[in-house]
Amino acid sequence: PADIDPNLEGDDLSSSESFERVVLGYHYSPSETFDNHLRLAYGHSREDDALGQQLAVDITTHRLDLRDTARHELAPGFALSYGLDAALVFFDAYVSAPVLPKEGEPEEFDLSELVTTRQTARRLSPALFAELELAPFAGLQLFPGLRADYFGGVRAWSIQPRINARLLVSDSFAAKAGFGWFTQEPSDDELNPDVGNPSLDAETAIHASVGAEYHPWPRATVD
Repeated sequence: PADIDPNLEGDDLSSSESFERVVLGYHYSPSETFDNHLRLAYGHSREDDALGQQLAVDITTHRLDLRDTARHELAPGFALSYGLDAALVFFDAYVSAPVLPKEGEPEEFDLSELVTTRQTARRLSPALFAELELAPFAGLQLFPGLRADYFGGVRAWSIQPRINARLLVSDSFAAKAGFGWFTQEPSDDELNPDVGNPSLDAETAIHASVGAEYHPWPRATVD
């Protein structure tokens, strides 16, 4: 095992984590051609860690999530789903620790170069989405969609088109494919002015996938 870093002072070690989450849901379906799903969730988490006289992590987070999805069946083989996603996050963080390595970097820590940061923030990140369900002929399903996200951390909108397709080749075999634009906001530590860069933009990527489903017998699926 590695030697203890001589820069570490003190022999106290404490660590505690707690998490609570409450979820409420409501389903409204007044007819066979329309239904609505509403989901509201609240979560609270607390992490409090300390090692020696230098290392400390104290993070408290409150998060409120709302998702509302409606689906209209407009005609046989033609439906529209749309809705709203929204997240309101409040966090208070105090960290005194070496800068953590990113993915692909050596996992080395230098306790002689500690970074201390204190950050309190409130971020609202709403999103709108819509998706069509099309069946132009028997066995083929197309799902073109569009999602618009506002990222509170970088204060910017992102428009993300996507499409998925599923072709039923036989009663037991289906081919499927997907293509789309996806965006992800930088993490809180990457936007932190002490250890990251608050001027970062959201990360974008284009994803494409091809797959198949096979049902060798009832209630069994190979995907």
